Amino acid sequence: RPQSNDGGRPDRSGRFVAASRSQRRASTRVRLRMTFVDLLVEGPTDEMALSRILSDVGLEKGTTFGRRGIPEVRRLAPGLVKRASGSGIPLLILVDLIGSGDDCAAHIPDSIALHRDEKTLVRVAVRELESWLLADVDGLRSFFGDIGKWVLRDPEAEHDPKRAFFNIARKSKRHNTREGLVSERDGSLVAGPDYLGLMSEFLSQHWNPARARERADSLCRCMSRIEALA
Repeated sequence: RPQSNDGGRPDRSGRFVAASRSQRRASTRVRLRMTFVDLLVEGPTDEMALSRILSDVGLEKGTTFGRRGIPEVRRLAPGLVKRASGSGIPLLILVDLIGSGDDCAAHIPDSIALHRDEKTLVRVAVRELESWLLADVDGLRSFFGDIGKWVLRDPEAEHDPKRAFFNIARKSKRHNTREGLVSERDGSLVAGPDYLGLMSEFLSQHWNPARARERADSLCRCMSRIEALA
């Protein structure tokens, strides 16, 4: 049945009748419990990617925690796991395999949040988030232009996905994208002056998780678990 934004329903004439205060509160509680997912991530790019995934499956990002590397994720995880269990709002934790201190992705969830329940999901990007970004070839072409030889057959097997992503950016013929996203310092490729702004544009307007999951198994499994929350 059709419903108004405030939870009201139409009467027999088809006109909407305003919901009572209790109905509005109940509707708000349902939306909070069913659509919002809190995040604990290593950095802002992880937050952007998960926000896009959540949106695509019909969920919304709640509060984001961390964004200061994996040590901060490990420090905050126990308290946030308890918070999720008590509030009913799911918690999604994402870390990269690279830098986790473990070569086996299957071991990482317990090392991050051993005493978690069904309200907490711990997912691992293999080998790191950029592997997921590299998996969407059409999205890369849409954003960077012709990427030539930089199409990877297996993005999750790439030894240094971030460097591979920066290499694509560095070869882009789009000057603002090339100069804003990546810089070179002491022989190494690093984030450029407009890195976060350009990554936000790429992730929100060009990267397609549904395409990327076909070429990145850890992303596919992550999205399957997220879809189960919707």
